[in-house]
Amino acid sequence: MKKISKNVLLVSSVGLAGSAFAVTNTHPVFAASNASKKTTVANDQAKVKSAQKSVDQTQSKLTQVQNDLNTANKDLAQKETELANAKSTAEAANSKVAAPNKSNDEAQSALKQAQAATDSANSDYQNAVKDSTDKQKDLTDSQNKVTNLEKQLTDGEKNNNDIKQKVTEKNNKISDNQKTLSGLQQEKSESDAKLASAQSDLAEMKQKADSASQALQAAKKDLSSATSTNESLTLPQSYIDYVTGKSTDWDTAKKDLQDVVNNHTYPFTDGDENDTVYNDPAALSESDQKRLDFYVKSLIDSVKSQVGSTSKLTITDGSLEFAKRYTQEYQNSNYVFRKYNAIKSASSIMGLDQHRRQLVDPAGQQGYRKCTKHF
Repeated sequence: MKKISKNVLLVSSVGLAGSAFAVTNTHPVFAASNASKKTTVANDQAKVKSAQKSVDQTQSKLTQVQNDLNTANKDLAQKETELANAKSTAEAANSKVAAPNKSNDEAQSALKQAQAATDSANSDYQNAVKDSTDKQKDLTDSQNKVTNLEKQLTDGEKNNNDIKQKVTEKNNKISDNQKTLSGLQQEKSESDAKLASAQSDLAEMKQKADSASQALQAAKKDLSSATSTNESLTLPQSYIDYVTGKSTDWDTAKKDLQDVVNNHTYPFTDGDENDTVYNDPAALSESDQKRLDFYVKSLIDSVKSQVGSTSKLTITDGSLEFAKRYTQEYQNSNYVFRKYNAIKSASSIMGLDQHRRQLVDPAGQQGYRKCTKHF
């Protein structure tokens, strides 16, 4: 008789339930789904335990039936022996009846006893046969129950395996989701770092923009201050007529121009008597350099416009830088060739072509060139 192991399915069921419980506890995102699986596993475990209990009970009953059947077969064999002995006794009694030297009454008595023993043995034999048949039927029924329970256990194992497979798939999916989550967290960390860097760059650029804006406002303020007083130099008419070819009286033009220059008030000459910064052009602050550049531009544009030129100078960062370089190089150059050396050095430092010339517009070209020779 095949013996069914009680631990075949229970171990895997308990292990499976533990796995499902662990997944539920460590992955709250999938708690609802795993809780359902946990309930299913618990129900299946209960069914397996119930089926195993039925198997154990049926197995015990089957063993008892087998023992009873063995006892019945043993009794049957004994009854067969007793029946054979009774038949032998009856035959002996019959032979005694036939013997002439025996008493007829004794023979009849012995025959009756033998017949009674035979009948009793035969009855016991029939009862034993019936009991054996009943026991055999019980054994067959028990075997059928065991077969059905084994099928239920097999089905339960298959169902448990299916659930285990589903739990494994869920765990794999959770693992994949964890990997995806880790990847997303890594991407988020990288994005946060990039964002922090971008914000830092933005703050730095904003600071630079604010500084530039402040510098621009300061430059505008300086320009406004520089052009607020005497932003133009009014040339005498005699000089204008001379440089434009309307007059040839140079002496009058020169004298009138000298008077205008001498009487012109320059805003950068005012200040504390101890302030010596203007004695060294290289020591000028960037703000003062810009103020001076804008003021000179204003004067030049004013002079040009009065002798017929419509073009105006444009001050750029490059022109400001060149003026700064020129001033520095002029201070450090040989006295005889100061201007030439300063232009050459400043142009070389800034990568410029020192031989290029800026042309003025034809309308004021002649007058402007004559004018600039006198300043």
